Amino acid sequence: MASVSEEQNDALKIAIEKRREETHKAEETQDYFEAEFATKKKEVDDLVASIPQTPKESLKDTFAEISKKLNGLTKLISDSSLFIAPFTVKTYHRKVFELQQLVNKSEEELLPKQKFSFKSRTKKTATSKTSDKVIDPLPELGTSAFTASNAVVVKERNDSTIDLQPSEVNGSDVVFSDLSSCTVRIYGTPGALTISKCTGTKILSGPIQRSIFVEDCSNSHFVVSCQQLRVHSTTNSVFYLHVTSRPIIEDSKGLQFAPYNWSYPDYNDHLLLSGLSPEVNNWDKVNDFNWLSSKEHSPNWSILPQAHRESNLGE
Repeated sequence: MASVSEEQNDALKIAIEKRREETHKAEETQDYFEAEFATKKKEVDDLVASIPQTPKESLKDTFAEISKKLNGLTKLISDSSLFIAPFTVKTYHRKVFELQQLVNKSEEELLPKQKFSFKSRTKKTATSKTSDKVIDPLPELGTSAFTASNAVVVKERNDSTIDLQPSEVNGSDVVFSDLSSCTVRIYGTPGALTISKCTGTKILSGPIQRSIFVEDCSNSHFVVSCQQLRVHSTTNSVFYLHVTSRPIIEDSKGLQFAPYNWSYPDYNDHLLLSGLSPEVNNWDKVNDFNWLSSKEHSPNWSILPQAHRESNLGE
């Protein structure tokens, strides 16, 4: 019969061997991620290098292909964030971000900007406001460089209700900047959405084909559906979210999250068009780049209690 010390030694050996196996698997996973990222990034680098020799009539397709591959890189990082270190996730997101900035700069230099127009409806108040058309160039948005040169832009609005229809936004990048006390409804499937410097504003959107970037916003509500959400320098805001990768927050606090809860007559068709999976929703799997502890929950975000969730934000 084995002694107690022998049993303890056997248990220790088993524990050590298990730890070695786990470490080996983690190293293999990390190696696979880095190799896959390097392969996909080289595809982007090769396309970028080919731009000077690309005929002008083919540039639009080339930039579209680059954008598609950059989204693939972002998705690879987000999908891998479950098993690689948060610092590694942050580092690789930064690499993609810097590459995206380079591509955007090149696109703006080589392709002329197209201006989009749309109608917006304003709230009826004691002071009458008239409907108008807005044609805005793409504004400078600091670090939010994920927008293309042909973006649909809404900026510098106060106390307005703005509706965007599918014919105005489908496949396009949409930008909101400097909105205060506004309600915005997007019916359709934009390619990407950038929201900057908005306060006391409600933004509801149909499914976004790629990413949403929120920056420098406060006291606002966002009802959005997308492949990836990144939130930067935003405070005291609520997200009703359908997202197929893990949401990322950075330099933000007072954020609350709940499942996406907006619907309109053509929403299911738009969801199919966007390519987003209706079965996959990581709304509560938030990755806080300022909170790397895996043992304690980040103090910068929380789940919005069921009793506090609103269902009529778009009204």
